[in-house]
Amino acid sequence: MKTTFRALVILAAVAGSVALRAEDVKWDDLCQEARSRELSLTTLDGQKSNGTCYKADATAISLKSNHGLQTVDRERITTARLDNLSRSHCIEGAVSVMFFGPFLYTQGGIVAAVLWTPFSLGAGAAASPFCAVYDLINRSTGSRKITII
Repeated sequence: MKTTFRALVILAAVAGSVALRAEDVKWDDLCQEARSRELSLTTLDGQKSNGTCYKADATAISLKSNHGLQTVDRERITTARLDNLSRSHCIEGAVSVMFFGPFLYTQGGIVAAVLWTPFSLGAGAAASPFCAVYDLINRSTGSRKITII
């Protein structure tokens, strides 16, 4: 028990120290590095722009967000943060699998529903705890600071 606890403490310390370092990313590779993850930029005047990288050219970067397309000049960026992991909805998938069998009843597929319902309920119930832990870890990892070079 003590060995397991010590191993977890060491693992947490190493993971925490890795998360504190800023990663160097070349300006030309910024959109490729970000892919579909959210990028958060802070400008000289303190304004924050959040969104996925749409396009980066030599002088500016365009972020696609819920508010439309935002363009930020390269020389105005002071800090940049990048989400560690893309947001997952594993628990939603598990729940939808659980209710697919009963859904077949309403669509007239009685034989398929009778055969599929026990499997879908069992698979969804078995996957739910794992999905809950996965979603929790995925949402709590936050973002990492990147240095644009």
